[in-house]
Amino acid sequence: MKKIFAFILILSSCTTSRDSESFFNDFPKEIDLKGEYLGFSAKLNQAFDIELANNQLIVSDPDEFHFKIFNLDNSNSLRRFGKIGEGPCEIIFPTTIQKIGSESNTIGLYGRKNWKYQEVDIKVDSDIAIDSCFNQTSKSFNFNYQKLLKIGDSTFFGTGIFDLKFALAKANSNEVEVLDIPYPFTDGNAQLGNIPMSQQGDLILKPSGDKILCTTKYAPYFEILNINGDTEIKSSYVFEGWAPETKPNDDEKSISSNLNQENKFGFISSSVTNNYIYLLFSGKDFSVDPYLSEIMLVYDWEGNKIKRLNLDHEVEFITVSSDDDFLISYHDDGKPNLTRYELD
Repeated sequence: MKKIFAFILILSSCTTSRDSESFFNDFPKEIDLKGEYLGFSAKLNQAFDIELANNQLIVSDPDEFHFKIFNLDNSNSLRRFGKIGEGPCEIIFPTTIQKIGSESNTIGLYGRKNWKYQEVDIKVDSDIAIDSCFNQTSKSFNFNYQKLLKIGDSTFFGTGIFDLKFALAKANSNEVEVLDIPYPFTDGNAQLGNIPMSQQGDLILKPSGDKILCTTKYAPYFEILNINGDTEIKSSYVFEGWAPETKPNDDEKSISSNLNQENKFGFISSSVTNNYIYLLFSGKDFSVDPYLSEIMLVYDWEGNKIKRLNLDHEVEFITVSSDDDFLISYHDDGKPNLTRYELD
């Protein structure tokens, strides 16, 4: 495999192992939060993701268009963008959102089925339509990528079906550079197939662009990586709770997470600011809906515990304002619900 980076330094450190759920009870502060229902929730069908960018709430709520945007300064304002399709200026479903910095009006979009990346300008201006052709769509990346982040002018970082945890790529290239960072819970052995699927979660770039958060949905695991230019990636902090409990696949040709019914989930949703990491923690198995929780754990970017937040009801997704002033959650109880919580 051709090398596309001059030098990559990998250093794993600060690994913390846990064998019980007690880790979410010993935070320096514990705060109970009461939220306010947002009336424009009624304009949604079903959300698959939410993201705050410059006081605009972006919701993945596919119908004819993939995304809806609400201006929080004007709750009656609703814009749609990303006509679903595979033609010019159309966006494939599913497509994930990457916020570019803290103040930028540009977001990155990664198509999970065509492995293409593009950028869209979402600046607040009700008289100007959002152009899905704002920045030309890239050529397809390697089809093994599941999650992909833009971390430099032409450098991308992601997770997927690789023999190790992370891989780098250059824009408009199908080649990858697999980094020497192993999957957790595997004794450092290279893995393929079902291991990556059982460790899927969120991949988020810190707004300042110098760190990456990687989480696991099916187990309480998160990792912080430092970025130094395009040539140096360091794993600076790893939190390992318990490993995902899986069972063998009946079909050897299939690749899936294949979780046991008793498997207890980890961090089901995440959001970051330049100050903090916010993790929605489940700790539940399939006997109780593991995709909902009211427990939110807050860390700094060194992995230090800051506080535990107890929401007034269970939610599915969270997103936090760039100034750490408020968060918005989503859950569906037969109808879509967006709730705002003040944090200061």
